[in-house]
Amino acid sequence: MNILVVAPYFPPDDTVATLRIMSLCKYLRTNNHSIIVLTRKKEKRIPSCYCDKSYFVDENSIMSKTNFSCFMKKRSAYCNRFLSVIKKEKVDIVLITGGPFYTFKITKKARNLKIPCILDFRDPWVWDYREDAFSPKRIIARMIFYAMEREAINSATAVVTVTPGWVQKYQKHYKNKKNDIFLIENGYDDERLKSIIWPTECIEDTTRTTIGVFGKLFYYSDYYSNIFLSAINDYQHNNSKSNLQVIQIGDLEESTERLLRKNNIQSDFIKSTGFMNYEDGIVELSKAQAFLIIDSRIDALGTKLYDYLYLGKPILFVGPSNSAFASILKKYPKGFVCSDKNSVVRALSIIVDEKRDNTLLNLNHMNNNYSRSHKNKIWEELLTRYSKK
Repeated sequence: MNILVVAPYFPPDDTVATLRIMSLCKYLRTNNHSIIVLTRKKEKRIPSCYCDKSYFVDENSIMSKTNFSCFMKKRSAYCNRFLSVIKKEKVDIVLITGGPFYTFKITKKARNLKIPCILDFRDPWVWDYREDAFSPKRIIARMIFYAMEREAINSATAVVTVTPGWVQKYQKHYKNKKNDIFLIENGYDDERLKSIIWPTECIEDTTRTTIGVFGKLFYYSDYYSNIFLSAINDYQHNNSKSNLQVIQIGDLEESTERLLRKNNIQSDFIKSTGFMNYEDGIVELSKAQAFLIIDSRIDALGTKLYDYLYLGKPILFVGPSNSAFASILKKYPKGFVCSDKNSVVRALSIIVDEKRDNTLLNLNHMNNNYSRSHKNKIWEELLTRYSKK
């Protein structure tokens, strides 16, 4: 197949937004498919293992006074660039991945040209409910973007998203597309992980229990963040010899200091490494004795979960017990699903007691169904099927 991939974030961009599409494109190229990419302008060259040809939109040149106006200008820029690419290249199918979602208007252009087009919601757009879902700002934004999302989905040949809950939401709201909405979950990047040289020695500081976080920490929920920090306060008050620390692989968030002060916790409780590339970040993460996820969303499954599962250590989830995170972690032998302070305190006690058992890695337990290689095969089958329509 000749596949046109539309992805504003694409290698060499080193962000979470690139992980899914970079793994897929590399896999497809290895299997003799041709990848043409339409992306934002890069400072560095795109590695040849990800695409055969590349076309760009200079997003930095798109200036505007408001975020919405900027969104609309980028939307037009990508549509225009898409039409110019189609004039030059033979394309069997288009794959658009988002967010960001200003590229999704292209589905209508592709439909008019009778080119199959698949939308990949690696993140949800309109139907992503967070704690401020019913704030006036969120409601107005949902009203504005709903029409855009509906047009994009109705124009697409097929739609893909990453969790069962989101599949159900899209099938409910877009009943006419129900048979063309599919689940292809994220996974751990086995190709990148197997090339890493892992630490084999025990941690030097045997008095401290470290809990690792890959990326966002408090971002998704003030409510559950406060539950976690309040439990930390109680646990350390009742266990004076305990020495807990959170290691955040990434940048500190704006809410961190406020939440720590509210719960009377010292600022050095959280150690931030700053931005690290994936390989270095996951090696640093592997040194922790347990991992942490705080999230209030019912249907979300962040990509960090799959890395945590791969590393095989305890995972502490603080969030709703009926969520997608909880559903997976209830089946995981070292999973802790906590929705209140007391359950977090109990989980911390077990994690501290079993710290020595969780110092070294266990990389031989992982189910290959969680790997990106497995997911990429599903992608290839779907692209092949719809390219023939």
